Amino acid sequence: MDLTFTASEEGFAAEVRSWLAEHVEHPGPFSSVDDEVDWGRSWQATLAAARMVAISWPHSVGGRDASPVEVALYNMEYARSGAPQPINRVGISHVGPT
Repeated sequence: MDLTFTASEEGFAAEVRSWLAEHVEHPGPFSSVDDEVDWGRSWQATLAAARMVAISWPHSVGGRDASPVEVALYNMEYARSGAPQPINRVGISHVGPT
């Protein structure tokens, strides 16, 4: 079994890595929970506008129809970037797919 990534998969990982390098912010301490939630909503909106959230979801609902390998590559690059988690990660990973 050959587990080497395809050129397309490597390109996808490079695209995600590049986008995250350009867009990830690491905000300082927040003065209130409301400020933190507002910032989290803004970050998630930035991800959504680039179809960088819920990537396994269909295009028709804002996803990328990503394959399981692409999802794994996305998660690896996201973790590597140190990007903050989306504010609605439970909805994205559990509620929406259900």
